[in-house]
Amino acid sequence: MMAAAGISARLGLLAPEAVERQRRVLELYRLPVEAKGIDRARIQGAMSLDKKVRGKKVQWVLLERIGRPVLRDDAPPEVVEEALTEVLG
Repeated sequence: MMAAAGISARLGLLAPEAVERQRRVLELYRLPVEAKGIDRARIQGAMSLDKKVRGKKVQWVLLERIGRPVLRDDAPPEVVEEALTEVLG
């Protein structure tokens, strides 16, 4: 969820304040906001097999705002990498 929020913010869909709000809510409920130690290559391999992949493009469920999801398949690879780095460390 945090990676998707990060992608949303980097694409200009979601305000940084909304990303931080999401982080605080997840932390409040003791849900993970980071995935340190998870193998990046395995994550990327799993993403390529996801049911939302269409024509070799990952369809991301992003947020235009809290409670307003949108499907997008135009997230540049460098944006995805930045968001993954933020979550995976």
